[in-house]
Parts: sequence; C-alpha cells; structure tokens
Amino acid sequence: MDRKAIYRRFVDEVVVGGDLALLDELFTPDAHLPNQGDLDGLRAQMADQTRGLELSVTYEHQFEDGDWVITHMSVTAKMTGDYMGHAATGRTALVQEIEVARIVDGRIVEMWSVVDITRALIDLGLPVARAGHFDRST
Repeated sequence: MDRKAIYRRFVDEVVVGGDLALLDELFTPDAHLPNQGDLDGLRAQMADQTRGLELSVTYEHQFEDGDWVITHMSVTAKMTGDYMGHAATGRTALVQEIEVARIVDGRIVEMWSVVDITRALIDLGLPVARAGHFDRST
C-alpha cells in the first residue's frame, strides 16, 4: 500500500470511523507524536473524539516526498456528545489542518499536526483558555 493510502486509512478509518484497534497496525509502538506524546496519548485523543464528535474530512491537497506524506484537510466536527469534559453543544466547527507523517515499512513512525484548535473550540461553544499577557516593563 502506498504511503498516501496508509495515511488516508488512518484518517478515514480511525479519526472519522473510530476504529481504534487499527492504531496498532498503522503506527509503530514507539511512533514520535509530539502533539499527543505517544501512541497511548493518540489513542486517548481518538477515543475522546469518537465519543464526542461527528467528523468528516475533505482532502484538499496531499503530497508525498520520500517517506513523508503531507496532507492539507478541511475537517468538519459536530459536537454530538461529551468532549473534553463538556456536554454536547450540537454546534459545528470547520477547521483547516495540515498533517505531516513519516511512513516506513507500511507504518507511521512520526506525525506532526497543525490545526487551529482555538477556532474549533470557539465554533463548538467550548471555553478557550485566555493567554496571559506579556509584562514589557522588565
């Protein structure tokens, strides 16, 4: 299976479809996942999303460069259940996401994500932590 198809399988079957059992097949046990910490962190994130969000994805662009797959997606999320410790709001968010994954021997070994989570939280009606301000007097 080509690298782009492996990545799309992760998004389509795990992120959107909620098949968490596939994580062990698609990722190496020691995958480098800075946004989630490790594979258990990714598993917890996916479980929370599966419980609380109804997701759909539109692939805008996808490129392959050696072991790397770069994907730009539009992600629609409707909050239909508990998510991040909050009751369902029924609201919908549309966010852009860019994900870069390194895939070796048919498994994801590294994955980096950039998503406007603040925009998603606002659109879903969830609280957003207020950033502190900088003290410029020193």
